[in-house]
Amino acid sequence: WNTNGSGEVVTLDKFPGKWLRIHKGFTYLSPNTKDFSENFTAEFDVVLQLKNNGWMFPVLSVGLFATSGETGTDNLFLKEYDKNAAVVANIFPAMNNSSRLTLESFEEKKSYFRSDSKEYAVLEKHYGVPVHVAIQVQKQRYRVWINETKAFDVPKAVPAGKMLNQLFFKLSGTNYAEEQYGIFISNIKIAKGVEDTRHRLLDEGKFSTTAILFDVNTANLKPESFGVIKEIAAVMKEHAEIKVNI
Repeated sequence: WNTNGSGEVVTLDKFPGKWLRIHKGFTYLSPNTKDFSENFTAEFDVVLQLKNNGWMFPVLSVGLFATSGETGTDNLFLKEYDKNAAVVANIFPAMNNSSRLTLESFEEKKSYFRSDSKEYAVLEKHYGVPVHVAIQVQKQRYRVWINETKAFDVPKAVPAGKMLNQLFFKLSGTNYAEEQYGIFISNIKIAKGVEDTRHRLLDEGKFSTTAILFDVNTANLKPESFGVIKEIAAVMKEHAEIKVNI
C-alpha cells in the first residue's frame, strides 16, 4: 500500500485475520495494478472502534478511481484521485442516531454527481464489530451495500467512458487522539465480470452465483449474501410470471 501518513497491519483479539489500521488525515492507495473491467465488485470488512467523548468522529471514505494509463500507486493519486474519474462513498459515524452516508463522483477534478445526505443510524449498533461493505459497478451504475442494507443505487454515478481501476481509503481529521479510536480494514476482495442478474434470468432462464454464503454448518445467511439475493428478488417482483427452481 501507499500512503501519505502511517498505518499498521495488526491483529484484533475478537476477530480473525490481519487488519490494516488507518489513521486520521491520511489516504491509503491499494497496491493494485490490474484492470477491474467495466463490471466488477469490491468488498471489505471494517471495524469502527469508537467511543464518544463529545467530538465528531472521523469520516471514513472509500473510493474507486480511474488511473487512465498512469500508475495507480503513484504519490500523485494520494491527493488527486479525482484527476480522471472517481466515485467516493463517505461514512459519517456519529451518536444519537445521527450517523449518515453520502456519495459523490468526479470527472477531471470537477463534481459529476453528489447525493443527498442519507441517514444511517443503524451503523451505531455495530461499533466494535465487523461491518461488511460491498460495492458493485456496472459501467456507469454504482451500488453499495452496508451489511444487508442497500445504501445507494445510482444509474449514472460513474462518468461515461471511464474505467475505474484503483481502490483507496481515506480518513478525515478529528480531535480524538490516536489511542481514543480505531478504524480497521480487512478481507478486501475485487472480482471482475459481475453477472447481470436481470439478463441471466429473463433472457437465459438461469442464474448461477457463488455470492450466497452461509455460516459454517448452519442455514444462517452471511450478511454479504443479501446483495445478490435482493437483486434476484427485485427481478422476480417485477416479473411475476417467472418460476424459479433452486
